[in-house]
Amino acid sequence: MDNFSKKSVRAILDTDAAFEILDSTKAEGSTWCAGGCAILAYALNIAFGFPVYVIYNVTVGQTEHFGVRAPNGTYIDCDGQNADWIRNFRRKDFYLHPEMKLQIRPLYHPEDQNIEDIVIDMEASKKLAELFKPTQAPETIHTLHEGLFY
Repeated sequence: MDNFSKKSVRAILDTDAAFEILDSTKAEGSTWCAGGCAILAYALNIAFGFPVYVIYNVTVGQTEHFGVRAPNGTYIDCDGQNADWIRNFRRKDFYLHPEMKLQIRPLYHPEDQNIEDIVIDMEASKKLAELFKPTQAPETIHTLHEGLFY
């Protein structure tokens, strides 16, 4: 996947196959943005090798959201590629709490983070990673006479 636009990420996440994966986890009934963000982040890490990052709430000492960092320095989550990840997260999820100090941090050890409502399920991430991997069209074998006769 060369361009992680909101549309291209959503095209995969909005499929029945992706929701079956999410619903098979403890995040059942959640969304990829609320509860399933770590599953998605680890899937992108597995599929493309992008490092996992979190939005950390310094004010309360808690991880709020997971995503990955693309080689171009932008962040990718359930909303696609974000040049200003904290601003977009705050606008969508924290607009009622402007006093909260948020930071983007690399995730080194999930057990060191205070993670309340975020599900980590590596088996689900591996399954989701398969949906992100590009499929290759079968190679067509052309014969000398193909197209000459109808």
